[in-house]
Amino acid sequence: MYKARIKRKRIAVKEGQISLDLRQQIVRGELMPGEQLPKRVELERQYAVSPVTLQRALQQLIEDGFVYAKTGQGTFVAPNPPHLSRYGLLFPFHPSQTEMWASYYEALNHEAQGIQRQDANKLSVYYGLESPERGEDRAQLIRDIEWHRLAGLIFASIPHNFKDTPLLNEPGIARVAVMRNPGFGIPAVALNGEEFQNKTLDYFASRGRRRIAVINSSTMFPDVIETFRQKLLARDMVTCPYWIQGVHPSAAGWAKNIAHLMFQGPKEMRPDALLISDDNLVPHATAGLLAAGVSVPDELDVVAHSNFPLSTASMVPAKRLGHDARVVLRTCLELIDRQRHGEKVESLTTIPAVFEDELTELVPG
Repeated sequence: MYKARIKRKRIAVKEGQISLDLRQQIVRGELMPGEQLPKRVELERQYAVSPVTLQRALQQLIEDGFVYAKTGQGTFVAPNPPHLSRYGLLFPFHPSQTEMWASYYEALNHEAQGIQRQDANKLSVYYGLESPERGEDRAQLIRDIEWHRLAGLIFASIPHNFKDTPLLNEPGIARVAVMRNPGFGIPAVALNGEEFQNKTLDYFASRGRRRIAVINSSTMFPDVIETFRQKLLARDMVTCPYWIQGVHPSAAGWAKNIAHLMFQGPKEMRPDALLISDDNLVPHATAGLLAAGVSVPDELDVVAHSNFPLSTASMVPAKRLGHDARVVLRTCLELIDRQRHGEKVESLTTIPAVFEDELTELVPG
């Protein structure tokens, strides 16, 4: 029994060595897409292995997408081997972690699933990479990187927890991250927050609103809030400290109480416009408006953030404004492609903020 185990282990190692050697020849360009591998008898002789061992090694390469077999003709390098064509989309959390799985992740994941349905070999999705209990996902990703199964990595958020790992250090892989500013030597794709603010305030101005309140994520950068205040002043609009409130998305339910409290008292002492700048908070904040008996849009105009094409429920009429996950992912893929082809890419690419009625112009069809 013990000897049998050892024998199988040695065979597995030999298979892995053959698979790795052929894989590296393909990655280095010594075997080009469409090129035929040496005949099997030649490979058996070269590696001093049996037909069964060689078949297992080739089968691994077939499963990984590096080669394919033509009956009666031989084995050929795939036209689009994974080190040239397959990208990884990396999420810090898993959808089952409902307190951390933000609407932004859900919208991006929804779009990724659509791409996978069209071309299963184009995109691999990895979840829970910052969660210790999801260690198998991270281990699989590292194996895929080390075995050249990926041509590029798309980080759905700032990759600050991956320093000194193959996720950031492995050479030969294009990378991009959805984050506010470039960092870690990676180009950034940023959601245009300044345009989001401008469009919000311009809309409120067009509605004759001047007293502006905000319910946003408590993780919002302080400089973003200060920029918003300056934009209010430039438009002769007003706010006050207790009209700007923050709620962490993992505790979004508290937004209901905040909105209810914010709209107590005489109408002339209340805001006449409300921005809900995080779509995780929209259902709860609008439920608070409903509980407070606010008449929307007669007494109050509401702009609600959205990660298109998905939208969270709103209990009152709201103008939807946000960023399109389809455009985010498409932009990331284009930047990865450009890097792979040796083109220089911008360190920062911004995604426009759009109202819901502008989506058809942005994403035809």
